[in-house]
Amino acid sequence: MATRQFSLFKSNRFWPLFLTHILGKLNNQLFKGTLILGGFAIGLTKTDSELMPFTVLVASLFILPFFLFSATGGQLADKYEKPHLVQRLKAFELTTVILLSFGLVFSNYYILLAASFLLVTQTALFTPLKYSLLPEQIEEKALIGGNGLLEAGAYGTVLFVALFTAATPSVFPAAEVTAFAMTLIAALGLWAAYKVPPASAAVPDLKLNPNIFAETLSLFKIARKREVTFLTILGIGWFWFVATVFLSQFPSYAQNTLRADGQVIALFLIIFASGISIGALLCNLLLRGLITARYVPLAAIFMALFCLDLYNIS
Repeated sequence: MATRQFSLFKSNRFWPLFLTHILGKLNNQLFKGTLILGGFAIGLTKTDSELMPFTVLVASLFILPFFLFSATGGQLADKYEKPHLVQRLKAFELTTVILLSFGLVFSNYYILLAASFLLVTQTALFTPLKYSLLPEQIEEKALIGGNGLLEAGAYGTVLFVALFTAATPSVFPAAEVTAFAMTLIAALGLWAAYKVPPASAAVPDLKLNPNIFAETLSLFKIARKREVTFLTILGIGWFWFVATVFLSQFPSYAQNTLRADGQVIALFLIIFASGISIGALLCNLLLRGLITARYVPLAAIFMALFCLDLYNIS
């Protein structure tokens, strides 16, 4: 039977993890949105021809670390005490955000690109830690609801960023505002990390594999032997691939195909993120707390149909 998912916010074992997760996502989306949607406003790009390669490069940097460091993040989550590791990673995030702030304020491409990679590396290491910590903090019957809240909150940050980047270019010096906001958010995230309840290390004797490619391949082989796990990984990977493509291409599609302005881009992001957030929250109601992939094939079919529809009307 499903648990009332919003009641999880009353639990001291859930809200610190939720807040830590959401603040990290907010920083990622705020930075990416400022560069992709508002790059012209902070002096980074002047024309469409300059905006496109920078947009693609930034989008790539927000994907690559997940391929490189996710397996390492899983190793670290098994070997060390998870709350302690959360605190260290959030401290690393704060340091990276300070570096990013200098890049934004002084419009320095090299600092921005380097700090982008570091910020997403932190996210890649934090993601497996976050999802492995969730089952230790809440009951199994609440996992669907808790995961739904995490995903809905994550895409809720996209809504905020769409409004933020649409409003600030005409009102504030966007670079300074973004730098201040991201630093404040990272500091709050570090505070929330210290509120996460203690949890023991799962495999403290685990020997870390420094070869990130070999470890990724090893985990892939292990998952391949377990059909349910492997299909789950494929499904999640495909969803994130489609979501990332859409999010990164909305600016180009709106400007070059529809000849629209930043407000239309923001509208696309709002509709897109609202749909995912609502869907994540409905999972708990539809599945009644049961952990199953019952509706995944149907959802995948609808995703494919709507992608084809978008292609046909373009």
